[in-house]
Amino acid sequence: MRRNKEPVPQQEEFLLRPGELRSLFPGLEVLAYREGVVERESERGTKAVAGLVARKAASHGAVS
Repeated sequence: MRRNKEPVPQQEEFLLRPGELRSLFPGLEVLAYREGVVERESERGTKAVAGLVARKAASHGAVS
């Protein structure tokens, strides 16, 4: 039994490195960003999560 609360990667080729999600969208204005380890809601243990809310950066002289 694992006593460490760090998540165990299942398939490393599908995991993001720290800061990688944000770096994949350099042309967007980031409105909200998070990454870290959270408690699972429906089962015991933790899971690693990353989230990004962004929008296309406004260009100068653009009319809304």
